[in-house]
Amino acid sequence: MRGRAKRKLEIQEPEGADLSSLIRRTTALSGKSFTGAMMAGVMVDRADLSNSDLSLADFSESEVIETRLTGACLKNSLFLGATLSLTNAEKADFRFARLIEARIRQCRFCGANFSQAAFHSARIEECEFSEADLSGAEFIHARVRLSRFVSANFSGAQLNGAAFTGCNLTKTVFVRARCNRVSFASCVLDRADFTDADLRDADLTGADLGGAMLRQVRLAGARLFAADLRGADLTDARELTSPQLQQARTDSTTILPNGKHGPFRRNSGAERPKN
Repeated sequence: MRGRAKRKLEIQEPEGADLSSLIRRTTALSGKSFTGAMMAGVMVDRADLSNSDLSLADFSESEVIETRLTGACLKNSLFLGATLSLTNAEKADFRFARLIEARIRQCRFCGANFSQAAFHSARIEECEFSEADLSGAEFIHARVRLSRFVSANFSGAQLNGAAFTGCNLTKTVFVRARCNRVSFASCVLDRADFTDADLRDADLTGADLGGAMLRQVRLAGARLFAADLRGADLTDARELTSPQLQQARTDSTTILPNGKHGPFRRNSGAERPKN
């Protein structure tokens, strides 16, 4: 993409136009419609596209830098291999968007809707997803660093093989999420809700799960070394073993799989669900 000749965008471009060789720089386009626009390979630099309709737009291999997308509609848009940096997309609609192998850095997505979006193998760093709707989203093999997902909703999401490093996921909802082989090592998951989620072979080493809801969770093979389970509710958690729970930190505020309060004691049988 680098070195490609680019021409400045004319605002009058029709919907669905091929804009692949154009550049958007310090351009005010808020509230306009670019439904189905072909933006592959475009550099979008410091543009104001807030509240614009960019549904079905193709941003594949594009660079979106310091751009305003607040409140924009990007439903079913494509960001395959795209780079987004220093961009504000708070409360934007990314439903069914495809951000596969995208590189996303220092962006704000507070309150954005990413329901059913795909982040396969994406690289996300220092981003803000607090209160975002990520229900049914796919983060398969994504790599996420130093990002915030406070009170975000991952219900029914697929996070198989994803790695979250140094992330704050306080009060995040993972109800019925598929988290096989996910890594939340050293992440803050305080008061997170994992009810009926699949955490088999997950890495929860050193994770803060204080007050987390872990009822009916599958935890076969999960690594719990130094995980903080004080105040957590593991009622009917499944496929846990005594050695797993021995490595975690539990106390009298922990509700163990058999429904009794901790701390967990070896050979107590409390690792088995009550039902």
